[in-house]
Amino acid sequence: MRWFAAKGPRGRGRRHSVRTVKPSLRARAVVLLLLGLLGPLLVVAPAQAAPAPGAGAGTTTGRITGTVTGTDGALSGDVTVQAYARTGSTWTDVSGWVSLNPGSTGHYSVALPAGEYKIRFSSYSTYNTEYFDDSPDLAGARVLTVVAGGTVAGVDAELTLASRVAGTVTDPAGGPVASAYVAAQTRSTEPGHPWREVKGVYTRTDGTYDLGVPAGTYRLRFMPGEGAPLAPQFYGDAATADTSQDVVVGVDDAIYGFDAQLAAEGTVSGTVTDEAGAPLENAEVQLDLLVGSTWVSGGGAKTDEHGAYTAHRLRRGTYRALILGSDFGEYWPNQGREEDAGRIEVVAGAAVTGIDAQLIDQEHDEKALLVRTDPTISGAPAVGSVLTADPGVWTPTDVTLSYQWVRGRDDIPGATSSTYTLTAADVGSYVTVDVVASHPGYRDYFFHSFWIEAIGPVVAPPTPVVTPGVPAPAPVPATAPVITFSKKIGITGARKVGSTLRLKNSSALVTRSAVTYRIQWYAGSRKITKATGSRLKVTNALRGKSISVRVAATSGATTTSITVKAGLIRG
Repeated sequence: MRWFAAKGPRGRGRRHSVRTVKPSLRARAVVLLLLGLLGPLLVVAPAQAAPAPGAGAGTTTGRITGTVTGTDGALSGDVTVQAYARTGSTWTDVSGWVSLNPGSTGHYSVALPAGEYKIRFSSYSTYNTEYFDDSPDLAGARVLTVVAGGTVAGVDAELTLASRVAGTVTDPAGGPVASAYVAAQTRSTEPGHPWREVKGVYTRTDGTYDLGVPAGTYRLRFMPGEGAPLAPQFYGDAATADTSQDVVVGVDDAIYGFDAQLAAEGTVSGTVTDEAGAPLENAEVQLDLLVGSTWVSGGGAKTDEHGAYTAHRLRRGTYRALILGSDFGEYWPNQGREEDAGRIEVVAGAAVTGIDAQLIDQEHDEKALLVRTDPTISGAPAVGSVLTADPGVWTPTDVTLSYQWVRGRDDIPGATSSTYTLTAADVGSYVTVDVVASHPGYRDYFFHSFWIEAIGPVVAPPTPVVTPGVPAPAPVPATAPVITFSKKIGITGARKVGSTLRLKNSSALVTRSAVTYRIQWYAGSRKITKATGSRLKVTNALRGKSISVRVAATSGATTTSITVKAGLIRG
């Protein structure tokens, strides 16, 4: 049994040789204890954990033990046993893991602090990865509870033989590239992450690799090793998984010749300063690569204490640069909007210099449109009636207006003009209209009009009956409710891809009656599709965008809205 502590990309283990030394008697005892050979195996269910061998009073750790075999019998390839610990609502791999060598008994024992864990069994090329208990992924793995001084035994696995993909990675001159990382990716259903990595392996000193994967269809990604002045690529010299070629692997298949010749890297460098001209440390430079008509993440760098940066490992192609300080940023050269960003042409083996930026607070903030008279809705709340949105009065006056009629909380498909004819589908619902005003040089203004009361069917008015008597008193006009939002309303969560933003303290204070809410998240001035809840998952598509959320609270015929800014999203 060998222990490893080095990691490669995405937390994958990178194999290192371990020098063998002659152990002392005390060291031998420790090794025997780690191997679980000081006594017979004790199989105990997690709920009835017994003291681990050698555990003294007051210990805070327990153990997980088991045996790993292959469907071909004893282990014929290397296997890594990795524990994942529960941290809140996620699972995180624990530092240190057990590596089992070919021909070993396959028995393992790992000491862990008390807590909840999942176990993964993986192999570079011989076996398919699985999680205890016979799960293909982490989500479906069984949860094991480790108690202090206890042993969770019988966490075994019988691994199936993997199919194999093999090839060679070379440099521009045709020489071997050692320690390049080759990963097989497959399509994912996770929003914002269309591809997920199944398994990866490092190339040998001669540039060859041998990757074991389950039968399926993959896209191969090739990443140069640390410090190598080469550019990454997908199989077929593609820039992205989407533009790469399928690699189809059958059951018990072994396919060869999936080679890659990595091009020399391009670099982009520059300096970032603040509004006083002083160097800005830890500014983030994000480089997007144009692939077809789509911008994708192409690399980046952070500035040092001198405000300087150099982005390495760039493919040839057209880039744009987003430079971010702690709270604001700009596109190169000195632009506030991504559509105005300049183009940076990168050539293989060449350096682009002078991509500089001076970040000045509010320099690129667009002016605010002013609504002098709120948009309103006219028309009767009955089927067949035509509702009309009065656009209101704006400054500047020559604004461009767009409309979206809303039934309850949902947009009405195709209802995007200033008028809307009520239909039977609207009966029993409240209807309103969203008005967005736009003008060059100004931020878009979103206005959520007041709700039209619940729609009723067409009903003929009753014939009036004249009855002599005392005239009815004049009705007392109802007092409109007053709606205010808490001063503590805000957004929590990291402003980076992969995090979740949460709206907090959004409940409005209303003087009377019930209140309904409508939430809409925005990327810049554009609505984020289906982002109408209190949480927003930050996807790669939102990188570099300024995120905000608008909350509209309605009580009766009164609507009040507020916009809360989250800021720029980092990569």
